[in-house]
Amino acid sequence: MSVWSLVKTGYNPDEAAADGNRFLCANGYMGIRGTVEEAGPEAFPAVTLAGVYDQYQDRWREPVNAPNGLFVQVFFNGQLLALGRAEPVSHVLKLDLRHGVFQRRTDFGRVAVQSDRFVSMDACHLSADLYQIVAAETGELELRTGICTKIWDINGPHLFGYRFSQGETLLAEAETGEKKICVAAAQCVSTDFDAEEILNQNETGIYRTFRCTVRPGDQLSVAIFASVYTSLDTDAPGTAAQQLCLSARETAFSGCLRAHKKVWQQIWQDSEITLDGPDEAILAVHASQYHLNSIAPRHADNMSIPA
Repeated sequence: MSVWSLVKTGYNPDEAAADGNRFLCANGYMGIRGTVEEAGPEAFPAVTLAGVYDQYQDRWREPVNAPNGLFVQVFFNGQLLALGRAEPVSHVLKLDLRHGVFQRRTDFGRVAVQSDRFVSMDACHLSADLYQIVAAETGELELRTGICTKIWDINGPHLFGYRFSQGETLLAEAETGEKKICVAAAQCVSTDFDAEEILNQNETGIYRTFRCTVRPGDQLSVAIFASVYTSLDTDAPGTAAQQLCLSARETAFSGCLRAHKKVWQQIWQDSEITLDGPDEAILAVHASQYHLNSIAPRHADNMSIPA
């Protein structure tokens, strides 16, 4: 077994909460639970912001979850291919503890999807996802990606008055209820295939949809760049989020990932515990260290590691 990877094979909806905790990616500014891209509230997806809190009515005050800029849905001949909606032939989750990269590999039979996702240690407001599709049959494919505002909260909702804009980047902005903190999420993409593109928004967010015909063996990739800023970071969080997305796209997914891995390499050089023992024990230590390193707020000098 690898002492640097958490791996889970198979899909069990009853384990969604635990999987989200175990397979999280984070950088101290924000964290993304280890759920798949198409996950709805029933799977507890979250982009949780450190240091941004809100209290709704008389419920417990809690960290605010931002809109999800790495949301993806795939339809094949009109059918949604999503865990919990379509039975997978196979499904594997993997977390690379050495480099802070979440991977999913899901075969739905007619179409297989895989993704590599990270929350950047190099640029704390950035997350990215390389989402790939392989077709096994001829059919009509629809890939929908964007910013999902259907947020799972324990004691929410916490964000109100959504405003959207669309163009080269998608943007969703809202304010917290208690302190009126503006939270802005932006997204842009880069694709390697030709398709009809449609922009739309509804009560769940703002999206771009790609439609095309695929044939057996066709491979399609979309690199997704998402950014979150708040009014605690800058007076113009929406503009900052859009600019970072565009800059990341210029760097390309591979360049952003390379910079992210370089920071993780330094983190492990400074903190790795060397253990002589069974692989299970070494993996447990690495996983514990990974989670602590992931949530340490390196971007700020006035915050502690959350409990």
